[in-house]
Amino acid sequence: MNKKVINILTTIFIIISSFSIMIIFREESSAQIWNKTRIALFPKTCSQDYICSILNQENIKYVCKNSKRIKIPSEMIPINIDDKYLNFQNIYFSDLSGTYNIFYFPDISTHNFKKVLSVLKNAGIVFSTDSKTKYPYITFVFFVISFFIFLYYSKSKLLFSLCSVPLFLLNYSCPFWAQCISSTFVFLILFNLLPDINRKNYVSTYLKSFSSIIYLSIFIIITVISGFKIFIFTCLTIISIFIIYYLYSIVKKYFFNKKNIFEPVFILKADSKKNISKKFIIISFIPFILCFIALFFSITSVSLFQDNSSIKIPSPKKKYGNFCIKNFEKIINTDKIIPDISDYINFAWNSVTLPYHSFNYADKSFPEKNESVYFTDYINTQDGIALNEKIMYTFNDDFLKKSLSFIDSNYPVIEKVLLNQGHFCRIDYSVMSKTVGESSMTVKIFLILLCSVISLIYSVIVWRKNDFKQ
Repeated sequence: MNKKVINILTTIFIIISSFSIMIIFREESSAQIWNKTRIALFPKTCSQDYICSILNQENIKYVCKNSKRIKIPSEMIPINIDDKYLNFQNIYFSDLSGTYNIFYFPDISTHNFKKVLSVLKNAGIVFSTDSKTKYPYITFVFFVISFFIFLYYSKSKLLFSLCSVPLFLLNYSCPFWAQCISSTFVFLILFNLLPDINRKNYVSTYLKSFSSIIYLSIFIIITVISGFKIFIFTCLTIISIFIIYYLYSIVKKYFFNKKNIFEPVFILKADSKKNISKKFIIISFIPFILCFIALFFSITSVSLFQDNSSIKIPSPKKKYGNFCIKNFEKIINTDKIIPDISDYINFAWNSVTLPYHSFNYADKSFPEKNESVYFTDYINTQDGIALNEKIMYTFNDDFLKKSLSFIDSNYPVIEKVLLNQGHFCRIDYSVMSKTVGESSMTVKIFLILLCSVISLIYSVIVWRKNDFKQ
């Protein structure tokens, strides 16, 4: 097997692997606020008892204000204390304005959550979720429309179509407006580049082109700020475009040699040819128009009963590391308005140690590292009755792990939602999250719009200048 065949097989393997990665690990169109937990919001006007009865009939596990609270009995006596922590938990089950009730569904699969949504819809219950479950076809539809417009005006229709395949995969894997619009910039580059790709100096010519620099720069910037996964997908897309052109060149050369077809040679260099034509001006309006369409959908999109961006609910914010005493001490020294899992650990400590404290015990805010609770009794010895102190509990990493193990045995409780985060984290009010890929979407769109206007003005000036010379 010669070297050329090995190169071809290697490139084919790379492009198949790239396409497979983008399809299998495609970006979800939405983001969950809580790790391993979905939520649903219901207007306060809707009976919570009725919602619970509907969910109970379908054996769906959930956590709401009516759910049981965690119980941690002492090893000495089965005592349950009336701790302010239990009452403080109610803050989790309502938004900041007090307009909606919040239900949590820990450890629920996507399939089962769809079942929950279907049950609620069939019962005629009005609700909203933290994320959408439907694929956002609208962005992909506009991308396809843009492709056919470019294809109609393109001089190299076959090569343009082939090089556009990775962009189709990118927009399928990342169905977001920012990726859709920035991909049209790649269309503009391919539209200008492909017809002259066999001319001399075409690389240096297009690298010096102001329009190409703007298009490529904005495509890279949008990719970088959209997240690591989208960045990887974009890198795979660019690599795939080069591979497709490489394979196309080999196949074309083989076909021309076999059929003895004469391939014309370009005389003019790329830098001596007019790069900006009337067609290019027309298609340069596509990113500009798509920006306004994206902004329109962003502004007018609403949930079932209100724009989600105005609903503030308890959400995990800053992380403080895994569950250990060191990180426990970090988070308890922060200002917080919503109890987190460190408050639960403190509640667990107070619950199990209460029987060993006197009524005059001064309650501390939080236990200290290696703090111990003793049980004092008397034993008979050879020297008579002696005092014996037995260590009942010590506040260390072992106690922390044991207290967290109580959560699963009491499931479903709100602490399960906190435990699913996998680390200490501060809880605070924030607006209902929008999609991962669409984070800061308005900023991205305005950035693209600005670059589109600058490039469009530049293209029109150059085009008019060339016409004036002629």
